[in-house]
Amino acid sequence: MDGPGRQGDLAQGLERFARIWEGLQGRVVSRRLEGALGRAIACETTEGEALVLTLSRATVEIAAPRPDSAPHATVRMAREDWARVLTGELHVMAIILAGRARFPKDQRRLLMQFSMLLQTAMLSAGAAAPREVGARAARPPSRAARPAVTRAYAEFACGLRFEDIPPDVVAIAREQLVATIGSCYTGSMMPAAASVRAGLAIMGEGGQATLFGGRGRMPAPAAALYNSAVAQVLDFDDWVIISHSGAAVVPAAFAAGEAAGVSGRDLVAAVVIGNEINGRTSRAIQRGAYVGNSMPNHQVETALVASRLLGLTPVEAQRAVSHSAFLAMESCHTGWMTDSKVLCNGLPALWGITSASLAKAGLLGNLDMIEHPAGLLATVSEVVDEEELLKGLGTEWYTRTLNTKRHPSCAYNLTAIECALALHDRIPGFDPLKVAAIEIEGPGVMLYVAARFQALEPDVYEQIREGAATHVALCFDAGFGALAALAAGEFSYRQYLAEGIQSPVVQRLRSRVSFKTDSAMHAAYYSDYQYGARVRVRMEDGAEFVEERLQLLGARDRPFDHAEKFREGACHFMPDSRVEKALATLRRIDAVEDIRTVMNQFEIDQGAR
Repeated sequence: MDGPGRQGDLAQGLERFARIWEGLQGRVVSRRLEGALGRAIACETTEGEALVLTLSRATVEIAAPRPDSAPHATVRMAREDWARVLTGELHVMAIILAGRARFPKDQRRLLMQFSMLLQTAMLSAGAAAPREVGARAARPPSRAARPAVTRAYAEFACGLRFEDIPPDVVAIAREQLVATIGSCYTGSMMPAAASVRAGLAIMGEGGQATLFGGRGRMPAPAAALYNSAVAQVLDFDDWVIISHSGAAVVPAAFAAGEAAGVSGRDLVAAVVIGNEINGRTSRAIQRGAYVGNSMPNHQVETALVASRLLGLTPVEAQRAVSHSAFLAMESCHTGWMTDSKVLCNGLPALWGITSASLAKAGLLGNLDMIEHPAGLLATVSEVVDEEELLKGLGTEWYTRTLNTKRHPSCAYNLTAIECALALHDRIPGFDPLKVAAIEIEGPGVMLYVAARFQALEPDVYEQIREGAATHVALCFDAGFGALAALAAGEFSYRQYLAEGIQSPVVQRLRSRVSFKTDSAMHAAYYSDYQYGARVRVRMEDGAEFVEERLQLLGARDRPFDHAEKFREGACHFMPDSRVEKALATLRRIDAVEDIRTVMNQFEIDQGAR
């Protein structure tokens, strides 16, 4: 640090931040946040204080502004707001969402990165350090020293017996089928579903595999993509540890399983295999590839799921992973504002089946694509924790960490939505037009996810109105979820249709939403994956009402009956009697000798949407 004689609250707060930052020694910097390093950020108060902050990986420079040097970005807010930010109480993104700070568009990405580093560093003083960031792990120097991960996964996928899976894990996987197909049916009500179905027609009509909520049948790879797309178009899909699994694994398993005519036991085993591999690969790159995006690892588990169901040998399965890994990609932030988002699991599902089929036909590929220094994980992540890749494989079951969703939205928003629904029912004579303010409190990551789209694209509602963006961005906005639920007293796919988004009541309430970080909830999220939220509603007459949830409905420690979700989606496509028959079939699927004999139960009726 340099620059003597600085006075005022801002200087004191920044110097405290500097001490904390230097003590962290770079442990809160991931690749996606490195763009904020070496950039001069002007920190100004509306009362006239001004200092320039420049971060390196482990040091901070604080200096007075120089008339001959322009900063890369400027953050200007009230002294009171700065004080709360620099104690970890308030996220910079909360200032953006509250409309108390505006930035030129070319500065927004930098400021988003800076705010995430600032918040995480300040909260680290009183909370556990985030798991998704940390010190770089050294990569092994030679092939001989590397664990044979690809081979181990292939042998696990091809050799796991249904009898070796604990009964509770089998039960979780069966319920995962129910929840995922429920998501598919609900997602098929969105406009994007028709576009995906029509676009895939280029791959041919008819074929081996069923569409959940789409008319007709298609070749297995195309069906896997369609079902994956509609499972995640509302962000209604489950996750294992930190990575969305079901929207990739379940569609791939059903499509490949139908093509091969496998038993229900093999289908369930394949889903478990997908969860187990997904959990380990995502855990291994958690600190280097994940800062609020989908994990770029689905091409591993989908290829191995298909390999198991199409009857590949372990060596062929290794080659399938090699082929599938060429899809290796990281999702772009801006793609998550449009229907492109449905491809982050859909393309791996399609390509996993295709890769397994190619490998079975003799197409050669690398046998060590996962762990190779120039292979998949090294391509998509700056940090690879190799111990996580094989830890407890076949003995510790990551499927037990499965979390599902009762409402369609990013997991970080769901407790706020629950609170809003409860408040709608609880407030006497509730009139949304008489709401004066809505305050949402939760972990810092909720604010980051909620605000990053507005930080990059603050006119998201206008873009949606003009067709330049879709409802997808709002799936990650806790503010939209809470106010839409509060206004309607329900939260379903209907809130994401054009009439729901542009509702005059929703538009009025947008200006009444503010955010605040709760340090205890922040610590609980990073220590034990607790997705807490508190929503406070103040009415125009001064009355205040508060609801709090410390964990989301659907978390592994707070389950719900997935039949509710399945029925809500399937009822749009078939009569109640068939809905119940299909549900019962899923819950006894491991007793079915050939899944092709029951798939007609899931086809939509003539005349259905």
